[in-house]
This record gives sequence, structure tokens and C-alpha cells, in this order.
Amino acid sequence: MSWQAVHTRQPVVLDDYATWQYRRAPYARNDIHAVADFPILSGSHCLGVLAVSRDVVGYAFDDEQIQTGSLLAQLSALALENARLYAAAQTELTERKQAEAWLRESNTALSERNEELDAYAHMVAHDLKNPIGLIIGFSELLLESYSSLSSAEIHHALQTLANNGRKANNIIESLLLLASVRQQDVVAEPLAMSNLVHETLYRLTDVIAAKGARIKIEDMDGWPLALGYAPWVEEIWVNYLSNALKYGGQSPTIILSATRQTEGFVRFEVRDNGPGLTAVQQARLFTPFERLDRQNAAGHGLGLSIVHRIVEKLGGQAGVESELGQGSLFYFTLPESKTEM
Repeated sequence: MSWQAVHTRQPVVLDDYATWQYRRAPYARNDIHAVADFPILSGSHCLGVLAVSRDVVGYAFDDEQIQTGSLLAQLSALALENARLYAAAQTELTERKQAEAWLRESNTALSERNEELDAYAHMVAHDLKNPIGLIIGFSELLLESYSSLSSAEIHHALQTLANNGRKANNIIESLLLLASVRQQDVVAEPLAMSNLVHETLYRLTDVIAAKGARIKIEDMDGWPLALGYAPWVEEIWVNYLSNALKYGGQSPTIILSATRQTEGFVRFEVRDNGPGLTAVQQARLFTPFERLDRQNAAGHGLGLSIVHRIVEKLGGQAGVESELGQGSLFYFTLPESKTEM
């Protein structure tokens, strides 16, 4: 009967289901007599069937009741269609909100990327201009006046070319590292931190000697094991120690340490005995391409920006604690490893 109602798009009515030749045994036990099936129509689609039955013998559906049943079926179709439209509207609203949120995030990311590109251009214009200018100047000097220069002058010119070539190369390598940290995904592993620290000290041997610096490492054998990506974490140490050597004054004393934190992180620290930083200077740190004193400080101003990006990518934090006249403490945190190496 239901399929007939669906197929004909008309009500199907029986005066007594119990005497119908096509009745089914499971329904015969329910004492069903008068039956009416009304198709629930929405346009050209049949959404279902509204079935009504009576358990009283001889109580058939009259024309008025059949008309009322058809009206109820129409109301059911309207209710179902309204429910469908409401659900579709809710889905569309949710999707629209998600799209708007994605667009806001994309615009924010694009704005940040544009700011970073501006900083790249600013850095390239200022920091690369000086070494490249010197390279060009001394190259032209050698080309034009080589025969009239003394051996000492030629050696000085060549040394200047080499030094400034290295400066330009270091800037480019740091920019590439900064970009790769954003794009590259790495797997964090337990770190042999003592190896990374000693490799850093080896890389900075000449600078440490030139500054007359003293490096103290507190209880390295007891340092908690942390998770990270060794090549990146080594760059953190290089930048922090380079920063301490630059700003620690003459014959600086630099102390390295590590402590376990209750939140499941390990905090690594580099403390210097330099002049310290004001609150304004501290707020400018870890900003791309900032340098506290461009005229007096060597380097290219990328170090702390690289540290910030690396530590953030590895799930930690980077920061500074400082007071004028009390030196500075630069730190970074990494998740603690739960497994031994």
C-alpha cells in the first residue's frame, strides 16, 4: 500500500486490512482494520508516507477524513522541507563562518608575511650594502691600481674582500635558515645537548679568544634530556652565545645552565655580565631583523629572530630577563624527553 501511494501520488485506502488478500502476517497480529496511506509530497518528490490505521471493525475512513489525512501529509511535507532547509542553512552558516575564519587567518598570515618581506628588503638594503660595497670598492682598486700597490696593500685588500664576502655569505645563510624553519617539518628527537654546546663553543673559538671571554657550564652531566632537532638547536646556542659575546663587554663571563620545569619542559639559559637591557630594548628583541645598536654591534641582526622561530616550531618558548647594570639572561625551553637516548 505504501509503495502504491508513492507510485500513484494518491491516497490508498482500505476499509478492512484484515480481509485484504495481500495482507502480511506480522501486521495481521496487530488487529488492523481500516487503513489509509497518504503520500508526503514535496514538488515532484515523495518524501515518505503518512500511514493511519484503526483497530475497530466496520469503522472505515470517510471522504472528509481522507481529505484531512491528505492535508496532514501536506503539512508533514512542509515540516520536513522546512527542517531540511534549516539544516542546510545551518550547514551553510557553519561553512561560511569557517570560511570567514580561514580568510581572517589567511589575511593575518599574509599581513605578517608582507611585514616579514618588508623586513627582508630592509635588511638586504642595509646589511648587505656595506660588505658588497667594500667588495666592489676593493675589487676596483685591485683592477685599476694593482701594479702600483705594495704587497701589504694588496694583502689588505684581499683580506678585506674575503672578510666582507664571508659577512655577505653569513647573512644569506641566516636568511635561508630563517625561511627553512617556516617551511620545513622535522621530527623532534632526544638531544645530546652536551655535544651541541661543545660544537658551538668550537665554532666560536676565535671570537671567545678575541673577547677574552670565560664560559662556565653548570652541572652539564645533570642536565635534563630534551626533545628537539639538533641542527636547529645548535643554531640557538650559536646565536645566544654570539649575542652574549657581542654585548657582554670586554672579557665577559658567560654561564650556561639547564633546569627541569614542572610543566614538562626543560629551560636552557645563557647568562652574561653585560650592561643589561631596558624594558624597551627587551620588547624589541626576537623581532625580525632588530638590532639594539646597529652602529656599534657586529653581525646582521637575524640571530634572535631565528631563535624565536626555531623554538616556536619545536613547541617551546624563548625570552629574556634583564636589568640595567645586572647583565642579561636569555633562555629557551624545549619539551622534556621521557625516554633516554
